[in-house]
Amino acid sequence: MGETKPHVVLDNPLNEWVVGEVLPGRRIVDSQPLVGGVDREMVCLTVDSGERYVVRRYRHRNSCALEQSLLVHLAGRVPVVEVVGADPTGEASGEPTLVYRYVDGRPLDLVLHDQNRSSADEMEQLGRAVGEALAGVGQFSFAQPGVFREGSLEPDGRDALIDPLDVMDRALSAGYSSRVLDGHQRRGLLALALRSTHWVDAVAGARHLVHGNFSPKNILVRQVRGRWEVAAVLDWEFAFSGSPLTDVGNMLRFAEDGPREYGAGFADGYTGAGGELPENWLEIARALDLFALADILAHPPEGDLFSRVALVVTRRLADVSF
Repeated sequence: MGETKPHVVLDNPLNEWVVGEVLPGRRIVDSQPLVGGVDREMVCLTVDSGERYVVRRYRHRNSCALEQSLLVHLAGRVPVVEVVGADPTGEASGEPTLVYRYVDGRPLDLVLHDQNRSSADEMEQLGRAVGEALAGVGQFSFAQPGVFREGSLEPDGRDALIDPLDVMDRALSAGYSSRVLDGHQRRGLLALALRSTHWVDAVAGARHLVHGNFSPKNILVRQVRGRWEVAAVLDWEFAFSGSPLTDVGNMLRFAEDGPREYGAGFADGYTGAGGELPENWLEIARALDLFALADILAHPPEGDLFSRVALVVTRRLADVSF
């Protein structure tokens, strides 16, 4: 589930809630922090029975209620973690907190970039498994598009990309993009965005479940009897109702840096499991992802993601004449 660090002690409100309400009768014998995003803190607990659980606390963006609802709704139909306790308001535990069973698996991004990479056949098999999982996500639909209203699975009726050019304008005016893109590239990015809006319009009104951050770092995979499978799709805090091609574009964002067989297997697995790839699907997926890339460049650099996104953007600009 992630790299571990030295043992930590849970604060009193959290400890009392976990031991008294979530895992009654269990004794915690170890607790290790897990590497996660900046907006959350995750701790892996081991109890006296040997079972492990993850305690996830929401520090800034409180999507606890949404994730609880989605994980319960998807259980048994999409590979997700099993929720065992939730405190969306933080009233009992001190902060909004979700507790779920630990899932054994390796982050997909580590598998794809493993220097001792599996064979081409195994990479295609891995891609197929991930494509099948994403197709399962997109099978869920809603009455309308939009972001989910607080604490519910009811979309607000507005397309997630209300004004793509506004997203681009914020990215170019924030100042952070100038660290990696020169003036010509920044003008090119705006021009590319203008050319891409009709692809975004092509999926306006779509109302399928979208993970919102379907990237290799949020997918746990494992080998069972010699075959790759998706163990769990993690981190649903950005989920919304819209076009599944948003997730396709996200997954293929860094495809040029990974094994070619993985991308081919992903597309085959996706369509084979019922996912739809319309004509010009790659152009649409890349257009949707372009605005997601621009949004990342509008925020302060974090880890290596900023530089990797900048590389993808410069590659796309190099393929287009202005």
